[in-house]
Amino acid sequence: MIRGLCLALGPVLAAGAAWGDVSVVEYTCDRGAVLSVAYVTGGEDDLAIMPVEGQLVALERAQSGSGVLYSQVGREDGYIWFAKGDEALLGHGGVEGTTILPGCRAAE
Repeated sequence: MIRGLCLALGPVLAAGAAWGDVSVVEYTCDRGAVLSVAYVTGGEDDLAIMPVEGQLVALERAQSGSGVLYSQVGREDGYIWFAKGDEALLGHGGVEGTTILPGCRAAE
């Protein structure tokens, strides 16, 4: 899964030096789902890039009171990724939307 994400993100990862750091974290979520997330940090905008429903989705860091919130670039009602420590969840429909992939934990 991580290898496939890295191959799909080739141009982004190759340009990673322009942003600073690129790291890929694999999460195991409820219902046995596995999700690889590429975090791109150190530039104007921090990004989380992940495969969702057969496409790569880019999410930009947004303000959050606690933890780290990413929202889909260019869509107020798009996907969100909320992470706090080693736990995370994927939602759709913005912050007030629906959780579609709960109980994600970073692999150790």
